[in-house]
Amino acid sequence: AVVSTQSTGHTRAVVECGAVPYFIKLISSQHMNVCEQAVWALGNVAGDGATYRDFVIKSGIIRPLVALVTPDRKMEFLRNISWTMSNLCRNKDPPPTMDTIVSILPSICNVLQCGDKHCLSDACWALSYITDGSNDRIQRVINSDIDSKLEEQMGS
Repeated sequence: AVVSTQSTGHTRAVVECGAVPYFIKLISSQHMNVCEQAVWALGNVAGDGATYRDFVIKSGIIRPLVALVTPDRKMEFLRNISWTMSNLCRNKDPPPTMDTIVSILPSICNVLQCGDKHCLSDACWALSYITDGSNDRIQRVINSDIDSKLEEQMGS
């Protein structure tokens, strides 16, 4: 990956040098290999704690990331996207904002339907992170009808 954050010090260096906004722009690259590496790098940063997760979210990752969840997406890339979405839902001190949850839930639902066990696992982790909190977060998941999609996948 472009960024493999092996320590919080590496993550801090990536953030402090101003790389995050550039990676977010690269998510929309016409070159899928560049796009995929940018998603992976941002997933690494977001996974290094609530502060970095929130920074990546505030920098604008959600809209271009969820736009990548399409039926024709290469499975390996979709796995990378679902892992990054899971990292955007991770950490609960503080948890991601409700706006983030609302924005990302439909894409988590779409990932559930792809039939890949790795994507399913990351989607389930994202749901676990989201619902490990207040009742309003649990209710959002229930209202999204994601539970029926999850049930379908668990039955197949």
